[in-house]
Amino acid sequence: MRRARLAFLPALLALALAACGESEEEPTATTQGEEPPPAGEPAPGGEEPAPSPEEEEIRAALQAYLGGLAAENAPQVCDALTEQAQQVLGRDLGIEAGQCEEAAGEVASFATGQAQQALDDADAVDIKVMGDRATAQVSLAGTTVPIELQQQDDGEWRVSDANEDALREALP
Repeated sequence: MRRARLAFLPALLALALAACGESEEEPTATTQGEEPPPAGEPAPGGEEPAPSPEEEEIRAALQAYLGGLAAENAPQVCDALTEQAQQVLGRDLGIEAGQCEEAAGEVASFATGQAQQALDDADAVDIKVMGDRATAQVSLAGTTVPIELQQQDDGEWRVSDANEDALREALP
């Protein structure tokens, strides 16, 4: 009986070694099944990586902010800002604390004509997420402007530093 077990051992080792030597080729469409690639990894065929749900939420927050500026919609602009960013905006414009809509109205008033169109056409070309903070490089009017965001306790992303000076300089 002991010889039978010993005779089986070389066969088992040969099988194990054969398995180790299998090819490590890239998976093909037939071996991948129907699952999409994980977020941030290239899709089959060299397509751009699929954005993560978090990146989509950040894009939506940026769209709300920039769209609010373009439409001169002060309540929308304020809703897209963190409380601290609202306070900084008011302080920078010499407006009393708690008057975000007044401050946002003044900021949005610079967006007329071509500037409104540039804000509507703006796109986040690079988003870097670091925990509950993110930086987005926003492409508009032929340049990029970094805008910082912060995830709130309720999970929503809001603009924490809109970089208003750079934004104004970038607009036509």
